[in-house]
This record gives sequence, structure tokens and C-alpha cells, in this order.
Amino acid sequence: MKALCARSLTGYKRPTAFFVVEAMPKNAVGKIDKASLRAGHAALSTGPATGDVPAGVTVTT
Repeated sequence: MKALCARSLTGYKRPTAFFVVEAMPKNAVGKIDKASLRAGHAALSTGPATGDVPAGVTVTT
């Protein structure tokens, strides 16, 4: 994934980390719940000392 992004995207658009979730969180209407995704990413950004990785998430840096 990192190599693909390096070939396809300019430097400022490349993600610094990737995380994989078992299933995309959805809201009551069935749309992807972006707020939940952001909250999971924020928990990962705090680092292992202060935040736990949510269940079902794999982190690759």
C-alpha cells in the first residue's frame, strides 16, 4: 500500500499511517460513519502509551 501511494500521490497527499478495520462503521441510515472512523484514528494517533488500539483494527506505519 505504501509503495502504491508513493507512486501515485504527491508527498503531501501520502498517508503517514494506515489502519484496517474489520468492517466499516455505519450510521442508522446505512451510510459510513465518518465520525467513528475519525475517533478510531484519533485513538491511534495518541500512541500506545495513552490510547489503546480499538478492537478489530490493524495498524501499519
